[in-house]
Amino acid sequence: MQKRDLELLKQSLKEYIEKKDKKKSILFINHINNININDENSEITIIVNSMFGEEKTKNAIEILKNFFYEEKHKENYNIKVNLEKTKLDNNILTKNTNEVLIINSNKKNCEKKDNTNLNQKYTFQSFIVGENSRFAYNLCLAIAKKPSFQYNPCLIYGDVGLGKTHLVQATGNEITKNSDLKVLYMPCEKFIDDFYIAIAKNKGTNYKNLFKKTDVLILDDIHLLEGKTESAQEALFNIFNSLKEANKQLIFTCDKPITAIKLEDRLKSRLGSGISADLKAPDYEIRLAIINQKCKEKSFELDKNVKEFIAKNVITNIRNLENCITTLYGFSNLLGKNIDINITKEVLSDMIVLKDVNNKEITNSDIVEAVAEYFNISQKDIRGNKRTKSLVIPRNYSIYLMTKLTTMSTIEIGIYFGGRDHSAIIYSKNKVKEQIKTDESVKKIIDILEENIKRKLN
Repeated sequence: MQKRDLELLKQSLKEYIEKKDKKKSILFINHINNININDENSEITIIVNSMFGEEKTKNAIEILKNFFYEEKHKENYNIKVNLEKTKLDNNILTKNTNEVLIINSNKKNCEKKDNTNLNQKYTFQSFIVGENSRFAYNLCLAIAKKPSFQYNPCLIYGDVGLGKTHLVQATGNEITKNSDLKVLYMPCEKFIDDFYIAIAKNKGTNYKNLFKKTDVLILDDIHLLEGKTESAQEALFNIFNSLKEANKQLIFTCDKPITAIKLEDRLKSRLGSGISADLKAPDYEIRLAIINQKCKEKSFELDKNVKEFIAKNVITNIRNLENCITTLYGFSNLLGKNIDINITKEVLSDMIVLKDVNNKEITNSDIVEAVAEYFNISQKDIRGNKRTKSLVIPRNYSIYLMTKLTTMSTIEIGIYFGGRDHSAIIYSKNKVKEQIKTDESVKKIIDILEENIKRKLN
């Protein structure tokens, strides 16, 4: 910035202040000791004297911020406001300058990025990487570094509680931190609800247009679109096309491969047109690393044998591991008890996965065999398609126990039962889960079945 431009800037600032408050304009101009422009660093340094008091100094800084925002200067300068403290010490006037604020002359770059819906706790640094997640992790990291470059659209899929939301939100947070791209994270459930509200108000087109300014769209749990009206799927189809044609980054998550989701063919084709990565259940070493990290975050000390017990027995997903640590942490804090292995077994009795003394994991065959023996029916009938009550109940119990005691996903369990749909497996699991809460006889049968499975393995 040339000297003449600097004088014009100062004059413009003076006029701006006079418009706001003529009485305070002279005082405020005196309040600003200096304005320095550094074209090389694109920085404007403003030294503000604080001798008039803290409150007036805050007002001065606020006026400066508003001035650069409202006047819309073309120069994209970083604005440094330095606070200069003046005091008399042994009859000597001294000055001590400390930087107190950095703003930017471009309002777009200064605005808080709080309309992304992202949770700041999700970062790449806090994600424990293992062989179960390395490909998905590296994919998201590459997208965070260069959005819309190679991997677009991107689909991350896997069973519940394996870290899909963590990874895609970490991607959004990283992009937001390192660029001015507009990122929007949205759970699919909210996408659907907002769309139906817009339709009810005859504003469907306006709703679709809301996404046009988005540079990175992250839509979580798109499998929830299954069974929804064609209009909701068409809305996503149109939004997808609009953003893709504009070279915007698209990131999706779901709980199964895109080929297993029942959607309109053209939407399914779009969603599957990019790159996909799956997240699998973590192995023992990763589970133990996650437990150590969660304990560290809570400053919660657990004995090594307790951690190992949890890692060996809670094998379904990461969310269950976190729930175990949170439960033990709350139990210890609220009751003032030290957590040992016996307390752990008691408190986590509904969460742990049963294994034999040789650390052998329970298989689907172990479960079906135990259920068939208890109900005196054949294993073939349990896995078959007959819908008689005498077979449906044992089948539902088997499905529930598989989701609780094995590492298999609901998709894999569906395949095991002759290609049943993923949603049917979830329905059976949830039905038994609710029955256990309300019907003591069902709970008793499930407990007996678990004990029988454990006894046979041992």
